[in-house]
Amino acid sequence: MHPKWQDLLERMQATGQFSSKLLTHRVLCNQFFAGRTVLRPPAVNGRFGPGPIRAHGALRKTKSASWMEIAQLYVDPELSGNGVMREIIGELMEKRRPGVRFFGITKVSSVMRAFVESGLKPTTKYDVPDIESWAAEIGLDRLPESAKLRELSDMRRAGRWLFMER
Repeated sequence: MHPKWQDLLERMQATGQFSSKLLTHRVLCNQFFAGRTVLRPPAVNGRFGPGPIRAHGALRKTKSASWMEIAQLYVDPELSGNGVMREIIGELMEKRRPGVRFFGITKVSSVMRAFVESGLKPTTKYDVPDIESWAAEIGLDRLPESAKLRELSDMRRAGRWLFMER
C-alpha cells in the first residue's frame, strides 16, 4: 500500500464519516487509476503531488451508466472554509461523460452547501415519487431515510440526505 493512500485512509476513517466497507485501499487505488479521483495537492499524469494528500473526492460508479455518485469527499481541517470542497466537486463534475447525472449522499453541512452550490438539490419522495425504484435500479442499497420523506424537513437534524441533479 502506498504510504500516501494509507495516511489518507487513516485520516478519513478517523472522522467516522465513511463506511469502512466502501472506503478501502483497493477502492481508492481503483478510482484513482480509473481517473475518477480529484486530490489536493493535485495528481499529475497519475503521480501524486508533493506532501500528504490533504483533500479527496471520487466518482463512484453505479449499476446504471447514466448515474454516478460524488463520494468520499474529504478536506483536511486546515484547508476547510477555503472553497476546496466546492473546487473538488466542480472538478469531479467536469469528468462527466455524456448522458451522466450526479448524486451524492451526506450528513455534513459543509458538503450539503457545496452540493447545492454545484447544482445538486436535496431530494425526497416529494421530488422523485419513485425514489426507491430509482435507488434499486442504480444499485444504491443505502438510500437515506430522509429521501423517503414526502417533504424537506430540517436537514441538519434529519441525518443523511440525498442530493441529485434534476
